Amino acid sequence: MSWLGLCPQHRGSGGKIFKRSTRRGANRVARALRMAAQGCHRAQNALGAFYRRIQGRSGGGKAVVATARKIAERVYRMLKFGQEYLRQGQETYEQAYQMRLMKSLAKRVAAMGYKLVPETASP
Repeated sequence: MSWLGLCPQHRGSGGKIFKRSTRRGANRVARALRMAAQGCHRAQNALGAFYRRIQGRSGGGKAVVATARKIAERVYRMLKFGQEYLRQGQETYEQAYQMRLMKSLAKRVAAMGYKLVPETASP
């Protein structure tokens, strides 16, 4: 990811971050990955859902870089290990995200000494 310029660079001192950005460069592969990530904006799959989730939290530019990094990771795994690409649906991604969110919330609540109980739907 560093060679592609898709990883963050933190410039700071004493625990304080002064500048946070991605590495500059004219890498053609990184440019192609960013263009592919921009195409995920309206895609009805897991990458599209990931892009929209990051865009809502951090903005479009950061969402493009984060999605391009995710695409690069998948391409690397396919080339190095010979794995096939398995397309994950948007619903599956959303369910997995909700489960991760619930698990982290349960941990945070347990650390405060409470217990998280799911509410049952009433008829």
